[in-house]
Amino acid sequence: MEKCSIFWSTFYQSAIGQLLIDLSGKTIAVNRAFCEFTGYKDEELLNKVPDFLCTKEDLANDYYFFTQLRKGEIDSFHAEKRYKHKNGKIVWGLINVSFIENELGNERYYFIQIQDITDEKYTRDYFQKVEKVSVAAQLAAAVAHEIRNPLTTIKGFAQLQKKFHSYSDQYTNIMLNEVQKIENIITEYLAMGNAQIETHFQLENINELIEQVIILLQTQANMANQNIVYIKPNRLLKVECDVAAIKQVLLNIIKNALDASEAGDFVLVKIKDNKNGFITIKVIDEGCGISKERLNHIGEPFYSTKERGTGLGLMTSFTIIERHHGTIHIESTIGIGTTVEINLPIQQPAKLLMTTGGGKSI
Repeated sequence: MEKCSIFWSTFYQSAIGQLLIDLSGKTIAVNRAFCEFTGYKDEELLNKVPDFLCTKEDLANDYYFFTQLRKGEIDSFHAEKRYKHKNGKIVWGLINVSFIENELGNERYYFIQIQDITDEKYTRDYFQKVEKVSVAAQLAAAVAHEIRNPLTTIKGFAQLQKKFHSYSDQYTNIMLNEVQKIENIITEYLAMGNAQIETHFQLENINELIEQVIILLQTQANMANQNIVYIKPNRLLKVECDVAAIKQVLLNIIKNALDASEAGDFVLVKIKDNKNGFITIKVIDEGCGISKERLNHIGEPFYSTKERGTGLGLMTSFTIIERHHGTIHIESTIGIGTTVEINLPIQQPAKLLMTTGGGKSI
């Protein structure tokens, strides 16, 4: 009984919001901190299902995780979650949910702890918006600079031909090359903009997706007397992803590997299941390699290791993989080659917030 008294004393006096919910979903205990967090009195919450406090988007995640918890497939989970305050505003909480039992061990409850992170969340969102505006301004300035250079060349040669009333194939070819450069910049800039659009996830056979990309690039490889070797996994791997976006990433990275390689070189593509909810795709080339100094700038707009590259392709790839809650890691050695490693979660996105832990007893 002493342990039980200590638990309830800690429960009600905690500065972190806490509540107990029975297996039917009704609230059987709630502390003052949670009442202050939501603006409701305890009598307005007790013996009620607290769904009315939640947004529709979060209820779907709740159902999934509470079901997993009840089945014993996980011990606990935590996530950032929105709550509807009584005054109509949205407040944010970092929740941790686990199972506890009564002293006799014959009844179980959901034990929920909620830390108020509203100020932190809105501050974080504000600075993210400021950062996006800053990045957009820098990118716009970079685009203007990159386009101005070829335009200056075109203008200069056009003025020369007009001044001397003469036509020169050499001048015309230079101007056409500069126009092509402008077109490439605009194309990749638009592609990068498309990467910011809302991602549409679906379960996809990643093996087939990679094969489709390799088929598209095989002609380029054959013309340069290069080889793309795909090491298939020994079983079917399905990944929740935006098919078009991931194809774009793979096209960018495998094409870069081919561009960095010479005749007779191999580009190796392989995939494996890491058994931790992620898969890893590796693209390995035998090309010229990238120095450590230049490697630090990979992914920045208009920084490229290729003579006429814009750097926007890799920047777009980083953006897409970030939206998939994944990572890209690049390792390279001069004269030996480069390895690009893409880590992608198998499922998107809320399940990534789950963490397991031990249960507690009253």
